[in-house]
Amino acid sequence: MKAFEALTEQIIPGRWGEIHPLTDSELNTDGKGSPDVGVLAISLAAPTEVCAKTHRICNPEHEQDSWGLDAYWAGVVPLLHTYGTPQPDARSANLHTPVPESVLALIARHRQQ
Repeated sequence: MKAFEALTEQIIPGRWGEIHPLTDSELNTDGKGSPDVGVLAISLAAPTEVCAKTHRICNPEHEQDSWGLDAYWAGVVPLLHTYGTPQPDARSANLHTPVPESVLALIARHRQQ
């Protein structure tokens, strides 16, 4: 439980207090079957390649009955790749060279997505 809390709070501070309490069956503390949730630690220091895959099989009706779906927010926060404000190198800044149209267009295309 402490690993779940630490991981959650590292990613989104304050989120742990907003999620539904984990059940015994989710953690497999009831001894029946495999846990529904888990924390995996992988050392990236030694291997030259790392691959991870997750797969979730769930019954949404069971989940709703088990912890009151309407009482807790659930969803996905997309991780987006975007471009920031162009930062000229010192020479361009000193010459007051404008940002090229191609660079501005690239940024505009990605901000619209």
